[in-house]
Amino acid sequence: MKTISSKYVKVSGEFELERDLEIGNDYEIKLKGSLTEKREKDDNEGGAELTFIYKPYLGEIISESGETTKLKDKRRASQKLRGMIEFYRTEIASDMDEEEFYQGFMGKVLANFPEIVEFMKGIK
Repeated sequence: MKTISSKYVKVSGEFELERDLEIGNDYEIKLKGSLTEKREKDDNEGGAELTFIYKPYLGEIISESGETTKLKDKRRASQKLRGMIEFYRTEIASDMDEEEFYQGFMGKVLANFPEIVEFMKGIK
């Protein structure tokens, strides 16, 4: 078994901004996202470097003066839905396989689609 010599987090992705940022200013960035990948790469000393890929989907940028800029979530609706399903799986059925729970959930949605349409009619 290799010894892990270094561990890193690589942030991957982009956001649409509400306003311009100023080059040379310091900003605090708060992000919410998911670890999407784990990469192991041999170093030259018999060990390995471990990198976790972090893909943010929500965030905000806070300027030195405390002004906050929200970052727009660019995920597709299907990605947001899958994230919500996974959140609830961890809350109510954490012992169940993620894909099994997702497929079961989607099966229930499809089986009850007419009722969902009726519910949506009442929202107008």
